[in-house]
Amino acid sequence: MKTRLKLFYFISAISIVSLLASCGSDDDDLPNNSSPIVGTWTYSDSELTFLVDNQGIAAFLIANGEDPIEAAALESLIESIFEDSLDLQGSSFVFNADGTYSVRENGAVQESGTYQLNSNNTKLTITSSEGPQEFDVEELTNNKLSLSFSEEEMEDFNDDGTLNTVFIKILIDFVK
Repeated sequence: MKTRLKLFYFISAISIVSLLASCGSDDDDLPNNSSPIVGTWTYSDSELTFLVDNQGIAAFLIANGEDPIEAAALESLIESIFEDSLDLQGSSFVFNADGTYSVRENGAVQESGTYQLNSNNTKLTITSSEGPQEFDVEELTNNKLSLSFSEEEMEDFNDDGTLNTVFIKILIDFVK
């Protein structure tokens, strides 16, 4: 039970960080006015990749002696926490040609600032009062924007005294 409680708090913390990262910021550099990022982007989908020592959560737990049913239930719980904390339904990013942006939720502005898209459209930095946040641009076309955020940490995931590599990647898709 101690392992599950520790895992629950760890996942909750990662989910909150992911939610904050997805909400954007501002940036001081101006984008190219002809950039395909300019416009209103509406949230369409998201995907979580969560690996422990290069294995899915259930596979890792099963390989380390957990009951397969309990391991699958824990993996489902983690996915549910992610979906609940991210909850971007009804959200959109508006990127303006002057380098400013806003995040809207159901039409109401939640945050605004500036942004910078690097010259080869592979990194998007948004900066707000919370500070800068950098995203990898997985895809940018005139009607699709896919952003990702990833983090890797060392954590004793199952309280066995051994550090495990915990990798989390969030991919968020938007459409214009």
